[in-house]
Amino acid sequence: SALDEGLHEELCELLQSIHKELNMTILHVTHSRPEAERLAEKIWHFKDHQVQPVDEREARDRLKGNLEDA
Repeated sequence: SALDEGLHEELCELLQSIHKELNMTILHVTHSRPEAERLAEKIWHFKDHQVQPVDEREARDRLKGNLEDA
């Protein structure tokens, strides 16, 4: 989170290429919903001390800019 924008972008691209190349599960923890939507196939979040899935259709729509970020 304390990375400059260019380095942050470079690391996100690296994570995407590692995931694609190795076809492995990667657990990425972030406070940034747009980052999670960009990198993840599935998104889970913590709420009330429990892990809960995020509606994937809503996440895809949000990524495409069809919904405002809540």
